[in-house]
Amino acid sequence: MLLRRRRTHADRPEPIAVRVSDVRVGAVHVFEDAAGEATQRAARLEAWRVLRRIVAEALILQDAAEELLLELRDGRNLGAVAPPCGTIMARLGALGRALPVCGDPVIDGHTRALRTILDHHVLMLNSARALLAAEWRSERLTEQLDRIDGLGPPARRLERIREEILRASEPLLEPAAP
Repeated sequence: MLLRRRRTHADRPEPIAVRVSDVRVGAVHVFEDAAGEATQRAARLEAWRVLRRIVAEALILQDAAEELLLELRDGRNLGAVAPPCGTIMARLGALGRALPVCGDPVIDGHTRALRTILDHHVLMLNSARALLAAEWRSERLTEQLDRIDGLGPPARRLERIREEILRASEPLLEPAAP
C-alpha cells in the first residue's frame, strides 16, 4: 500500500505578486525598440509582397475559371471539364491558405476579402461541376446550368481589390532612391 502525504497550505507555492507600477501597457506600439519596429515593418512589407503575388495569380485563375464555367455550360462534357476544374479549385484553395495575416488592419482587411472571394470561386466551380454531373435528373438543373455566365460580382470585386493593393503597396515597395 502506497501512502501519500496530504498537501497543506504551507506546501503551496507563493503566488507571484506584480505591482501595477512595474507593468507598462502600450496600446499603440507593440515593439518599443528600433529592432522590433524594423522587424514589424519588414513583416508588413513581406505581407504586401505576398498579397500582390496571390492576387495576381488569383486573377489568372479567375480568368481560367470563367472560361471553364462557360465551357461547362456550353459543352456539357463532365469528363473534359472535371480535371481542370479540380486543378483550379485546388490552387484557389492553396492561395486562400497562403494569405498573410500580420496584424496590420489594411492588410488583414484585404486578406479577409480575398479569402471570401477565393472561397466563392471554389464553391461556384464545385457547384457547377455538381450540376453538370446531375443534370440528367432534372430539367431545373439544366436551367440552372444554362444560367451560368461566369463568377459574377466577386470576380469584379477581386479586380478592384487588386487595384487597391497595388495603390496601397506601391509607395512602400518602391526601391529607395540613392
